Amino acid sequence: MPRPVASELLRPGLLEGVSVFLVAAAPEVAQPETAGEEAAGDGLAGDDLAGEDLAGAELAGAVESACTGLGARVWSWRAVVEAPDAEPSSSERAADEAVAGALAAAETIEVAVVDAASLFARAWSGEARDRRQGARAALMVSLEATWNITRALVNVALLPKQAGGRIVYLAPASSSHEHADAARAGLENLARTLSIEWARYAITAVSIMPGRATSAGEVASLVAYLASPGGAYFSGCRLDLGGPGV
Repeated sequence: MPRPVASELLRPGLLEGVSVFLVAAAPEVAQPETAGEEAAGDGLAGDDLAGEDLAGAELAGAVESACTGLGARVWSWRAVVEAPDAEPSSSERAADEAVAGALAAAETIEVAVVDAASLFARAWSGEARDRRQGARAALMVSLEATWNITRALVNVALLPKQAGGRIVYLAPASSSHEHADAARAGLENLARTLSIEWARYAITAVSIMPGRATSAGEVASLVAYLASPGGAYFSGCRLDLGGPGV
């Protein structure tokens, strides 16, 4: 039986005029086969992408489709996940520039959706894995990338406008990796902490925890609801789509 999509669950035009900033990890650039061959581009489609890239692209695409289908304006950014030994300033600067660019086009950003599941997958599949940095390094890289995006969003887009805003973290499924539960716990803690710290600025933060059988469409429908006026009531919540331990 097909699962319902956001447009079937929510009122048409519900997100009319809402600006959404959507972040997912950039796909790993394929290495050239010969010294003179150019590397592959950074698009989200193609046979060269690893499985986690396709999953990340599917989820980001589903979220964008669900939100735009209900009237939202969506600006997407594919963030490069730095190696563990990279200079922190480079990723911070990239996040600042991405948010500033989206803000210049949108004028306001009401909702930010961070696909932290793809950031986690990229930290494991790219430089962190090749350099054998280990579980702790990859986990810290993905959480730091999530924080850099959040910090840029708040400092560049939300606090100056003094109009509040919403942050939604998409966590990896518990079964996606042996260390996924640690990433999920980190994201849940970040959302809970920031919901308290930034409550005085009317900034909310929630985390979505997919289960083994959760589809991209189900996550996207929940994101669309959280971007609606009704979703403004949620803050500091762990929205678990799989149940305990799933």
